[in-house]
Amino acid sequence: MPQMQTPAFENFLKQSQLTRDQYLDLFSPALEWIIECIGYNAGDAIFQRLLRSYEEKCKQSMVLNHIISSFDPSVVSNSASILIFMIKDCQDGSLPRFKLFRSLGEKFCVCPPLESNKLELLNEVWKYVTKMDQLSDYVPVVEVFIEFVCKNFELREVNILLGDLSRHLKSSGQHESVEHELQQILLTVLENTEDFVQVFNMEYFLPIFDLLKTSTQVEVSKGMLLAFAKRGESLQADPVIINSIFDLAKTVHDSVNPLSDDYEKSTVKQCLCNFINKIDFGTAFEKQLNFYVDCRRAFSQFDEVQEAIIMQTLKMINRTYQLMKGKHTKKTSSFAKACLSFCHISIPSIEDLFKRLHLFTLCGQMAVLNNMLPQADILFKSAIETLIEVPTLIMNADNTMYDTEADLVSFVRLLTSCLISVPGHPEHGAFYLIRGLLNAINSYPWQSGSDAKVRLYIIMLAAFTAFYQEHLPYTYEGVESNDTLYMGGDIYQNGLLEMGNSLLEQVLKEINALADQDSSVNRKQASAKRDLVAFLTYFSEPNEKISELIRTLSK
Repeated sequence: MPQMQTPAFENFLKQSQLTRDQYLDLFSPALEWIIECIGYNAGDAIFQRLLRSYEEKCKQSMVLNHIISSFDPSVVSNSASILIFMIKDCQDGSLPRFKLFRSLGEKFCVCPPLESNKLELLNEVWKYVTKMDQLSDYVPVVEVFIEFVCKNFELREVNILLGDLSRHLKSSGQHESVEHELQQILLTVLENTEDFVQVFNMEYFLPIFDLLKTSTQVEVSKGMLLAFAKRGESLQADPVIINSIFDLAKTVHDSVNPLSDDYEKSTVKQCLCNFINKIDFGTAFEKQLNFYVDCRRAFSQFDEVQEAIIMQTLKMINRTYQLMKGKHTKKTSSFAKACLSFCHISIPSIEDLFKRLHLFTLCGQMAVLNNMLPQADILFKSAIETLIEVPTLIMNADNTMYDTEADLVSFVRLLTSCLISVPGHPEHGAFYLIRGLLNAINSYPWQSGSDAKVRLYIIMLAAFTAFYQEHLPYTYEGVESNDTLYMGGDIYQNGLLEMGNSLLEQVLKEINALADQDSSVNRKQASAKRDLVAFLTYFSEPNEKISELIRTLSK
């Protein structure tokens, strides 16, 4: 470095048509590598020796920056006060001072100075930084030091730093040039603060956010929603904060379009679901329902979000049920019915047919639990009608075809078990819904060679045996099921026997229809015979007719 002060070096620069700064810029990578080799696993003694050499021989800001960057953060932090003085004393201009402060701040973030010196050192740095007039110099320093302040100080100090940033932005009026840095500053505050609500209430956080362009606001809004999702508890009813977060969520939702990639869509869906799940109006259930109505209208793009809204509504019905200990008043009964109507209207907006099926069924169960039988009938009927709409093949996202048969059989098994404890219809009879499900199975266009209908018929036979018991396997508290309403009557039992015998004939007919030269279909026929034999063995009263049928099937 002293050689660069000689006349010979000046002549070299003229001959090479280089300025001193240009030469130093070319010289910098080699010097950086040398100092990194010196700083690798080096302790405080070598660091102090290098600083003395710097003071005696060069005092170039570029060299000081390499020294700060190349040593362990703990070594740098121990000499923070000396380094701050050296940075302020740099006059050569080979490197802007803000880059030196950034390098120092990066070390502070990894290993902060001693607790007793943190605030004093921060104030010493900021006495100089706050005087920077150019946003391009000032904001990059804030971008680094905001992490140090968030990790080591209270929100009060974070707000003071953001206030200083806000004043610089207003006085400059050219914040567009530092949009990316501002985005990172706000996201850093969110990532390093536990209580999102306190950040949201900070004096200068939202004013800085409002200065950003819409595209940048979207990214920060995602960060804010993710920070909100990290809260361990739900957000209690604070209308101002809830409305503000709702606006953020709407901004993020509307940013997604058909060109958005899967990762972005997944992130947005997760953010919106977390937001919906964490808003709590306490016992103000009507306000909570109004909130879900607004969410349904605002976040209509994603099935997962609509599903989250419906599930939260069902949870709210359950909370009302528990609060009233299962005995609704006129007011709470009307509210529960309104919630069920909201769910009934919302479910058809979901594109995934299987999600619709399960949600209709779950809502129907909730209606029965609350002794709202007309609503339950409507919801279960909707599930049965939706069942017929499910195609035999569905195109996956990767353009492969998906066979829905296994899922359909699984769902019918679930729905059948749910209907066992649902009371019959006063006008249409005890088996109004189960007959409707059986008609849906009969009318569904099963693929040729499929044994699904046989398996479902056997499931239905098992359901009829459950209906025939003196006491049903399970019932809803406070709801009179068919065993109470109809069991003593001959019409009920005769009707069961008639349907059971008719269904058994259909099972045998379908098994015979599976006879084919194709080996896979023959295996299905054998499997169906085995299942029917197992059913007859376990669930029927032994008699000669049943014994003969079992012998025939076993051949």
